[in-house]
Amino acid sequence: MQPILFQFSFFTLHTFWLFTAASLFAGVFILGKLAQKNRLRVQLIIDIFPQLIIGAIIGARLLAIIENYQFYFFEFNFQSLLNLIAIWDKDLSFWGAILGLMFV
Repeated sequence: MQPILFQFSFFTLHTFWLFTAASLFAGVFILGKLAQKNRLRVQLIIDIFPQLIIGAIIGARLLAIIENYQFYFFEFNFQSLLNLIAIWDKDLSFWGAILGLMFV
């Protein structure tokens, strides 16, 4: 698999983020269809969707930091603090996202 699908002078499309977005939209679509099939309120899913996404991202990042603490805490400076919140470096944990979703 190619890590970069498209690269222009001002824009780079990484395969990881493309498939992350595709899985997010597919999951919401399937969840909406299941809610309609079981006669649940679809508005409930729309209402809690932002909280679920934020919880999943925070949980995924926290567990990734815990799993790779040697990388993030080898020295203490301003750059290492910025690396803690940089979710675009593709270091997210699947199980952390699941735990974040369960917490929310």
